[in-house]
Amino acid sequence: MNPFTRKLSTKQKIYRLAERLRKKELLLKKGELEEAFDWKELFEFFLGEEKNSPMALKAKQILEKNFSTLNLNSSISEKIKGLNFSYHDLLDLIGKHLKEENFDIQPVVFDRESPEKRFSVSAILDNLRSPFNVGSIFRSADCFGVNEIILCGITPHPPSRKIERTSLGTIETVVWKYFTETKEAIAHVKNRGFSIVAVETIEKAISLFEYKDFQNKAFLFGNEEFGITEEILSICDEFIKIPVVGIKNSMNVATAFSVVMSRMMESLVSS
Repeated sequence: MNPFTRKLSTKQKIYRLAERLRKKELLLKKGELEEAFDWKELFEFFLGEEKNSPMALKAKQILEKNFSTLNLNSSISEKIKGLNFSYHDLLDLIGKHLKEENFDIQPVVFDRESPEKRFSVSAILDNLRSPFNVGSIFRSADCFGVNEIILCGITPHPPSRKIERTSLGTIETVVWKYFTETKEAIAHVKNRGFSIVAVETIEKAISLFEYKDFQNKAFLFGNEEFGITEEILSICDEFIKIPVVGIKNSMNVATAFSVVMSRMMESLVSS
């Protein structure tokens, strides 16, 4: 058995494994790491004789899920994504993130008994990481009259005390659905006659200020760090971006959601 792991608890071993994956992710981003590495060897190294314990097996399932689709032909960005998702999923497994029970939910008082208006507009959240972003998006969706939110993949979804904390009760006023795959969500929306508008900082995206037709559209927002994958972009119909003049070319996803939906409401109310 590796002496480095001898006196550590299973949680501590998994935490060190997660930290090693995070380090590899950062090195890969800097171009200072060879692309090839074996997650199975890392798992054996850090978990040692406890590799068959219940928690260790859950950790192994996480790694298999995030690395099973990777191969020698996978892009660097895909490998970085696998490392990033594994790091956060392992921290969730051992409870290193803030626990749900630490969030007290205050009684919600609504300003009116029912929504004033809902527009024929949906939002698709593609593999967002933060429940606080999701909760904030629910609150903005209610304010700007978004008809439906569709949550996909690893995107946190109700019930969640973290989402409730920032949504302020709007998970009860905004219709939402959950799909395990973003492609399934897109097919569901297209079958209803909606076009998919990806909000992404890519070359062919047009400025939000120039975009005019918001009716019967589903606006798709991607992961906080990685954005929208090429695979998903390839099945979207339109592309928009938010003009910025600062040193950064993007903003927090919940903030971006509010900017787009504010423009949507302005357009549809005045038309």
